[in-house]
Amino acid sequence: MPVAILTKNVDLLELKRRFSSSNRTNGTDCCRWEGVSCDPFSGNVTSLDRRNFNIIGSRSSTLFNLTSLRYLHLASNDLNITPFPASGFEGLTSLTYLNLSHVGFYGQIPIGIAHLTNLVSLDISLGWSSVELHNPSLQILIGNLTLLT
Repeated sequence: MPVAILTKNVDLLELKRRFSSSNRTNGTDCCRWEGVSCDPFSGNVTSLDRRNFNIIGSRSSTLFNLTSLRYLHLASNDLNITPFPASGFEGLTSLTYLNLSHVGFYGQIPIGIAHLTNLVSLDISLGWSSVELHNPSLQILIGNLTLLT
């Protein structure tokens, strides 16, 4: 197994520890897990759809190691009301879809999202959580996101 694929599996296995509904993530081959899609040639994870999967606990920086992600949907999980990660999103430059609605983040929306210039869809609606847009402002945050529909 190539080192890149092994690293991605390790990253996803770390995330797996946070899934309370482990019956959806049996085994160590992450490409067979429900909600995970991989490129058939490289084996890299390209889609992670974990909405309503009861991901619990604090956020994990291992998610940001999945740099081949094009689709990331984490809506309606309980991250114990933690601050947005200050960095990491800027490395997910292949993303075309990002949904972080109702995940329990609060505080300043990270500037790294402004670097996701391939985004076509962005949902950071957070319900009752307190979100801030001071630096960057909304104009700066979405200024480069010209593909948003």
